[in-house]
Amino acid sequence: MTRVEIPDKALKQLYAKNDLYATFHVGLHVSLFLLFFVGSCYFFEMGYVLPGLFSLMMTGFLGNFLGWSGIGHELLHETVFSNRKLNRYLVRFFAIYLWNNWAYHQISHRIHHRSTMVTGVDFEFDPNQRRLDPWDTFISVTFNYKYLLRALRNTYENASGTVKGGLAALYIVDNVSNYRRVVYAARLILATHISVFCIAWVMDCPIVSGVFSLSPFVFNFFSRIFAISQHYGLEVDVEDPRKTSRSISIPRWMEFLYANMNYHIEHHMYAGIPFYNLPRARKLIEGELPEPMNLRGVIELAISPQHGSAAK
Repeated sequence: MTRVEIPDKALKQLYAKNDLYATFHVGLHVSLFLLFFVGSCYFFEMGYVLPGLFSLMMTGFLGNFLGWSGIGHELLHETVFSNRKLNRYLVRFFAIYLWNNWAYHQISHRIHHRSTMVTGVDFEFDPNQRRLDPWDTFISVTFNYKYLLRALRNTYENASGTVKGGLAALYIVDNVSNYRRVVYAARLILATHISVFCIAWVMDCPIVSGVFSLSPFVFNFFSRIFAISQHYGLEVDVEDPRKTSRSISIPRWMEFLYANMNYHIEHHMYAGIPFYNLPRARKLIEGELPEPMNLRGVIELAISPQHGSAAK
């Protein structure tokens, strides 16, 4: 892979983990999420519909950045905390809430970094990916029932022992260890959501179950467009992250929620650098990188009334 070289001494500093900052970052993000999660349950229980809807939207907005479009992605790389078990515990906790099969994503993401945008190899890259049409935009801002149905179908199929797709055919179905981990993850996700549902009903607070299981599909617009911006419309079958990945410029508070994944070229060049050190890495090599796309450009890139060709 082609990458801009960073001096060894500087690189060693960039690879260093900061547990204090990581704790602050994750703690603040989770605290904000829990604040609105509890708020939405409370307001709906009390019959305050509008405050309840607002809190639910904020729960979904903040919750989605706990997954692959945010801190969950960094935890998957095990670069957030120096304690590897803590990284693994947290990524699974967040993935269960978001209906994300972490075992499947571990496999696909490892290949994604090794062979970014390589046709027939990188299954996180969809050559038929399209921008959001008006209806997709609407449900992404409100309730993304398409993602809900897909999550239910995939989780049920995986839990039942069926793992489909090109990635599964190459790396999972005939690999006993990979297959068992994917099936186990799906069963744990399903069991957790069913358990929350049963406990909530027994305790006569079904709203908690609804918010827990459905909020991941509420107001996921920004996490979607940021994910689209990472690689959409860029070159395929080349080994230079500057041509296959895209860095973007967004407000600092969004950088916080997105766990600095807006520095995406930098991340693909040096995946072992913790997210909180990526801005420093950018400063060292920015003269060799393309200008980042601004937020307006990201929105224009991701949204289109047509299913046209990719915008560069």
